Amino acid sequence: MKLQKIGGVAAIASIFVWFSAVLIYHYSGLPDDPVKAMEAYSADPAPSNICLVLIEACSLLLMVFFLALHERMHAGAPYLTRIMLIAISAAAAMGIMEVVIWITGMQLIAPARDASAYRALDAIFNGLHNAGGHAGMWAVLFAGWAIIKTKVFRPILGWLLLGASILAIPEFMIPQIGLVKPIYIAYAVIIWMGMELIRGKTSWPTDRNRSSAI
Repeated sequence: MKLQKIGGVAAIASIFVWFSAVLIYHYSGLPDDPVKAMEAYSADPAPSNICLVLIEACSLLLMVFFLALHERMHAGAPYLTRIMLIAISAAAAMGIMEVVIWITGMQLIAPARDASAYRALDAIFNGLHNAGGHAGMWAVLFAGWAIIKTKVFRPILGWLLLGASILAIPEFMIPQIGLVKPIYIAYAVIIWMGMELIRGKTSWPTDRNRSSAI
């Protein structure tokens, strides 16, 4: 139960951390032009680095939240929650990798103003960022499926997570899906679930229906 309360706090904290990163990026993000971006980074790397560290912190907070979900639902949906943990672990790992690769890469190439190296680094960073988000939405999908099965939370939350993830997973192939902003749907549900974890609210006893668990 202690982990579940911590997971609830982590879920809500991740929202504030994520929005803080978005605000910093919006007001202090690097220019699109590679040379100008490297000049801006060399002049003041702090805003970019802080934004990236916040993204890394958000990944770790969400990992704690999904660990709490696993503890709450594993008795009723052991296989679904294990796959969920694998997916969120992959997402968190890629979130850490993108931050470390970008910061160490920029420290090497920014002083040289190497535009081609910057473009390569940017492509690697964006690839890891998108792959991490893709893996994260698979975790959301399996979390939603587990909620629908176990009814530990209100089933509507599971259906919302399922719908948001189904929209978001193919977004890397169909960018227009991003206009719907499925990630905001998922985050709204995560806040709701975080509050229920903090309150310790459950609607399904965890030792029930083990024989039919998926």
